[in-house]
Amino acid sequence: METLDLRVGDSFRLGDDIEVVVVQAGCDGQTRLVANAPGHRVQWVDNELLIDRHIRVRFDENHPGRVLVEAAAPVTVVRGDAR
Repeated sequence: METLDLRVGDSFRLGDDIEVVVVQAGCDGQTRLVANAPGHRVQWVDNELLIDRHIRVRFDENHPGRVLVEAAAPVTVVRGDAR
């Protein structure tokens, strides 16, 4: 499991075709995870972003801004100011 410290605007890639971005969305201003994963099955299950049923992404409830990633693919972080 990878542990990533991310801010709004940061993202990370899993392999060549999956990107997950940290955004601040909605009228409540909550921080959320959004997946750009063309051709992959993406769903929310029990506060986890589930991609293709074997990649799990969620916020660490004990550490704001920390994201936990369970995936076999290598994770590459992209900082918001580098986009």
